[in-house]
Amino acid sequence: MIVDEVYAKSTRRYAQADVDRQNAESFFSRTGPGCRKEGAINETVEGSDTLFGYAAVRMSLLTGRDSLTRELDWRLPEFNCVIGQVYLQKRDNPRAEWKKIQGNRLTKIAAVEPDPALFTNWLSYDEMKPSEIVRRVMALRCVDVDPCQMSNLPDASDASYERWHAKPKNQEK
Repeated sequence: MIVDEVYAKSTRRYAQADVDRQNAESFFSRTGPGCRKEGAINETVEGSDTLFGYAAVRMSLLTGRDSLTRELDWRLPEFNCVIGQVYLQKRDNPRAEWKKIQGNRLTKIAAVEPDPALFTNWLSYDEMKPSEIVRRVMALRCVDVDPCQMSNLPDASDASYERWHAKPKNQEK
C-alpha cells in the first residue's frame, strides 16, 4: 500500500510460490481471442465491443448462488486479456433486466510504457503498519480528532503486517 499524501508505505511479503501462483492466475490463465479464463464456471462470452479503439470481449460471470447477481467485464485481448472495465449487476428475478449497482468504467487507455517513477518514487517513503498510516492521514486531515485516540483501536491488518515482517525463527539472534 502506497499513500502519497503522507509519504508512507506498508509492504506485504508473499512466499515465492504464492507470487508465482497468483501471477499465473491473474495474467496467464486467460486464453485465446475469447479471453476465457481456464477452469471458469458460469463464465459466458456476451459479445465484443471496442473500447477507445481496442477490441474488447464482453464477459459475464454469475456471482450469486441465485443467479441474480453477475459481474460484467470487458477484457482486452491485445493486452493479455486484462480487464478494462467491470460492472456489478443485479436483478430482482430471473426474468428481470440487469441493473448496474457498481462499476469501474474505462475512461482512457494508451499502449505505452509507463513512467518508471510510478513504480520507484516511493522507495524513500516511511515503512509502517497500516494503522500507523491511518493515524498519520487522520492527523493531516482531521483537525478536531486526536490521532492518539486512534492508537487503541484494534486493526486486524496490523497483525498480518507483523506476521509478514517477522523474521523466521532460524534467522533471529
